[in-house]
Amino acid sequence: MEKTLGQIGYEAYAQSTGGKTFDGREMPTWQEIKDREGETPKVTKAWEAAAHAIIEGALQKQPFRPQGLGHHLFASSHHLLAAASEPEVMPPKDHG
Repeated sequence: MEKTLGQIGYEAYAQSTGGKTFDGREMPTWQEIKDREGETPKVTKAWEAAAHAIIEGALQKQPFRPQGLGHHLFASSHHLLAAASEPEVMPPKDHG
């Protein structure tokens, strides 16, 4: 099964915190959250909303001048988002 944007964001957050919540407790996996939520998603729905808002904001190409270490990460993600928002152009095939 393909990961959703919310799951990607949640798992990146977990990786960056060493799998800990803001108050030091162990974070459940994405699947554990989904299993606990059952028919009424709240946490996963919130992560999906956050992920989509980030993508929408990035695709609006807001002017941003990052400073420090985050600059390289931002440049890479900005390039990726820009490429994802434009139609794919394939080079002509060499028939020779």
